[in-house]
Amino acid sequence: MLVLMSVALIYSPQHNRTNRVVHTIVRTDAGFEPNKLTIALGDEVRFFNDSSGYFWPASDLHPQHAVYPAFDSRQGLPSGSSWSFTFDQAGDWRFHDHLDAVHDGTIRVYAEGVGPNACAEDLANPTCWNLLIHKTLLEEGIDATISMVAQLQSSTPAFTLVCHEYMHDIGLQAYRVYGKNVPLSMTLRLCNAGFFHGYMEGYFSGTYDIVGAIDFCTRVGRELGNSFSLAEGQCYHGIGHGITERYISEMPTAWDDMYTLSRKPLATCRIVGRTDDERHRCFSAVFNVLRAWASTAQRGRGYTDFAKNLFKTCAQEGRSAQKSACYWEFAVAMQFGTPISTVARAPDLHAFVSSVDYDEYAPWIARSWATLLGRTGVVTRNPKDLIRVCRTMEDKLQLACVSGLVEGVLFAERADDVGTRALLFCGLPDVYESERMSCYKVIQGDAASIRSAVEQKSVCTRIPEKYRDQQWCAFSSG
Repeated sequence: MLVLMSVALIYSPQHNRTNRVVHTIVRTDAGFEPNKLTIALGDEVRFFNDSSGYFWPASDLHPQHAVYPAFDSRQGLPSGSSWSFTFDQAGDWRFHDHLDAVHDGTIRVYAEGVGPNACAEDLANPTCWNLLIHKTLLEEGIDATISMVAQLQSSTPAFTLVCHEYMHDIGLQAYRVYGKNVPLSMTLRLCNAGFFHGYMEGYFSGTYDIVGAIDFCTRVGRELGNSFSLAEGQCYHGIGHGITERYISEMPTAWDDMYTLSRKPLATCRIVGRTDDERHRCFSAVFNVLRAWASTAQRGRGYTDFAKNLFKTCAQEGRSAQKSACYWEFAVAMQFGTPISTVARAPDLHAFVSSVDYDEYAPWIARSWATLLGRTGVVTRNPKDLIRVCRTMEDKLQLACVSGLVEGVLFAERADDVGTRALLFCGLPDVYESERMSCYKVIQGDAASIRSAVEQKSVCTRIPEKYRDQQWCAFSSG
């Protein structure tokens, strides 16, 4: 059972107050003053920047700000300037500095006649998830927090769609609580190991301690690597997240230039990565952060042109490893602004990718785009419809698309699933033989990368023998 915790009820009554009060929160170099504030519904909060750099106030979660989307300045504020927001919804609203998200706070907005309520009674409300998870981490520790996430993921389909983002946020919060001494366990791999990505965003707040970050990733590999071989690689992906956010905060003159923003973090990735895999994961995170950065400022504009502009950044890349990471992360931008439940055809990649790069990178882009389709569609769509979408692509891209679908299904699986949903997907009677072979290959690679030996064997024994790859499943029939 989830622990019942009392937080404010999220409520939007009509209000006609004439005595609106203006409150002030100051951003200093040390954080927010105050970092907790109680106000009345309809009051205004003025956020003043008294720090030495830029400041961007926004609601959680970082970096999407989806809990209270209107509560977002949508631009960085230079030192000495301010931004004001009138709160028209009662509740407890957590916020942070989008440019240095380790600094956070909470604003409680109360309304007459509205008292505290147990958020566990309203698990469909994302604000409740945010508050419960934060409170659990502070009061009960990281193990209890991850347990709560696993319960939410198993019981609430809508949470599955955002579980990775919440694990990001838990990682960021864990750095606030534990600093560099965070306890490690296999549970941190939950939801595609988003924990490590957010943790490193916190790690690089106010520091360029690259050596310390590498030492931490080495510790992750040493303590978790036997049962989670990608643990250290996911940590290096986290380094890419952290250094990119740090560089962005210090380069306001380049905020509209994705190519320029990417130069320093990519150069750092080339230095810190010891293997091609570590460097690629770090590169990928750089472009992941830049895509999120661009999309946050993009709201309300045309997404087709947005995606095309992002892809121009990829075309400028001269190094193939960086170019492939760029296309992989920016591919999902082709889907922005369109509900996944309405997608009947795949995008025409010719409209986004230059003819020079098309033959080499189009399959890679198709696969990345399809991971989003699989990740979100597995909850909202009939699996047969997802396969049909891939078949609307040109022939040479269809198997790449199917592989991406399966990766997305695995990405969204529940903690107790152990590949079950993906295996059912591969076994659908509507799946062509070539698609089925690609499908099972992806599942086996995933099992070898992130699962314990017991879990890997469980996955392999459920794959028909003729599709088992001896590299990954040689032991499964024994």
